Amino acid sequence: MNYAIEFKLIISIIGGLLGLVNFLFWNRIKAMEKNIERTSIQYDKIRGNYLHRFEELHKILNEMEKNIIKEIYELKIKNNKYNDEKL
Repeated sequence: MNYAIEFKLIISIIGGLLGLVNFLFWNRIKAMEKNIERTSIQYDKIRGNYLHRFEELHKILNEMEKNIIKEIYELKIKNNKYNDEKL
């Protein structure tokens, strides 16, 4: 009879330890999932920030290109007027 009680006690302890390990294991997995989610959100924010910056730089470059083309055109017109006056 004494062995049966010890056996039940050992099984209970092993069951409790397995339950604890299972609990800790799933808590760790949940923590990893939260970490992945947080990292994903941060990645999306950083990506959005860089895309916004790129779009702003692209707009600025487009304006600069337009200004350069405009100045080149104006120089051509001035040059043509100068050449016409020479003739």
